[in-house]
Amino acid sequence: MKIRATLACLALAGCVTPAAPVQMVSTFDPAEVAWSRGKGDATLEGSALLRTRGGDVRTCAGYPVSLTPESKYAAERMMVLFKGGSEGYLPVMMYVAPPTFASTDPGYTASVREVTCDPQGKFVFKDIPAGNYFVTTKVYWEVPQQYVSEPQGGTLMKAVKLEAGEAKSVVLTVN
Repeated sequence: MKIRATLACLALAGCVTPAAPVQMVSTFDPAEVAWSRGKGDATLEGSALLRTRGGDVRTCAGYPVSLTPESKYAAERMMVLFKGGSEGYLPVMMYVAPPTFASTDPGYTASVREVTCDPQGKFVFKDIPAGNYFVTTKVYWEVPQQYVSEPQGGTLMKAVKLEAGEAKSVVLTVN
C-alpha cells in the first residue's frame, strides 16, 4: 500500500510541467507607488470564496491577502498571472505549474500590504491611501483520492479603486 502511494506521488510529481520563467518588460519604479506608502483614511474590507463541485463553499480563511498598489510593473504581473481584466482567477492544477517570474524587484515586494483572512474568510485593510490597487488571495482545498489528495481552488484577483475616506467592500470569487 505504501509503495503504491509513493509511486503515485512520484508519478504525479513528474507530470508537473514547469513553464519557463517570465521575463518582465516593465521595471519597478518606486516613485510610481510612492503615494501608497503612507497612512491614509480609506478602508477596504472583503471576503474571498469559491464553490466546490459538490456545492460547498470554501474561503480564504488562514491565507494571506495581498494589497498591491497599481503600477506598470504590477499590472504586467497581473496580466501574466490572470490574463488581464479587472478580475481574475488562476486555478490550481495538479499537472501544470503556475507562471513564475525570472526575478522580482524587492521594492515591488516591499510595496505590497498583507493581512490574513479570518476564520470566516473575511479581511480588512485599514488606514490606506486612496488609489488603485490589486487585491489577491488564495482559496485552496484538497479532495482525497485513492492514493493522493487532489488540490482544488486557486488564486483570485480583483482591481479596486479607493477614494479618500472611502470604506469599500469587495468579494473575490468566480462567477
